[in-house]
Amino acid sequence: AFRVPSATLLAVLAAAEAPSNAGAPAPPAGLLVLTGRELPEELRLPGAEAEVRWLRRSFRRVRVAAGIPAAWGAGSDTARALDALAALAAGREVLHVAAHAEAFDQRPWNSRVLLGAGAHGRPVHLEAAAIAARRLDPRLAVLSGCETAGGRVLSGEGVLGLTGAFLSAGARATVVALWPVDDVATERLMRGFYRELAEGWTVAGALRRAQAALAAVPETSDPFYWAGFVVVGDGGITVALA
Repeated sequence: AFRVPSATLLAVLAAAEAPSNAGAPAPPAGLLVLTGRELPEELRLPGAEAEVRWLRRSFRRVRVAAGIPAAWGAGSDTARALDALAALAAGREVLHVAAHAEAFDQRPWNSRVLLGAGAHGRPVHLEAAAIAARRLDPRLAVLSGCETAGGRVLSGEGVLGLTGAFLSAGARATVVALWPVDDVATERLMRGFYRELAEGWTVAGALRRAQAALAAVPETSDPFYWAGFVVVGDGGITVALA
């Protein structure tokens, strides 16, 4: 149902879930959606844009951050983006990244998410190494981009790259893609995934049910459309979406 880089890491993730207010209903989870901005036409993802609109209108406590406006602070573009991301993600349980991602097997900590254009029109990326060095609040990171699960596998270290970066930053589970995914099919998969999360299913259970729904439709029955996404980390957690 889900993967972990090692049994040791699973124990660490489980220990991080300190019980609080036992018996009390969980408050609705906040959701931060991160997208690119000012992208050239060939890099735009219509399915991802529709995905963002659907999340915004379907759940409460959803905030959408498009790119990195200059007002987000001083310093380099990367530092500005990280400072803003940490501030926007504060107190939120889910981080959903609807943007292009690149995974580099030989340089896993250079794997990155494209946020758009920064100063002087240069592309701005969030690299795995920078993400791993920060502490972020969300317990679940969903990366609905191409090959976000990529990275080098080291004996005793697990998978490096974006997956490991978000786990290092504090996420207990990540939902990531193993290969370049279809934009429209991914939008349908993500809608199903979040609906199942809102019904109380675990992260792994919600993804499994969403994938089964796509597999049951003739036009998306090929595993290419639905089997690419996996849960890495503690797939047994739940998120109280409203």
